[in-house]
Amino acid sequence: MTSDNFDFAWNLLIKLYDNKRVIMANHIDAVLQAHVSTTDSAQSLQGLLSAIIEYVTALKALSLQVDQWDMLLLHVLEKCMDQALRKHWEL
Repeated sequence: MTSDNFDFAWNLLIKLYDNKRVIMANHIDAVLQAHVSTTDSAQSLQGLLSAIIEYVTALKALSLQVDQWDMLLLHVLEKCMDQALRKHWEL
């Protein structure tokens, strides 16, 4: 290892990990694959909601326009719920 290799290594890391499209795709996948535990509790629903908010906030920080995603996110949230939680959601 020499200092001559630093620029090469740094550029390689940037190329591998600073891909905005891949980062966005990973956050979107995480939203779509979110799940809630099977317990019928406010805590499990809060955990799901917190996870979705975290991913959407990350997407917003990456300059993705998420302001019009309300219905999409509500649909994803509903699909993530088990039957017991969905029963309460529909009331």
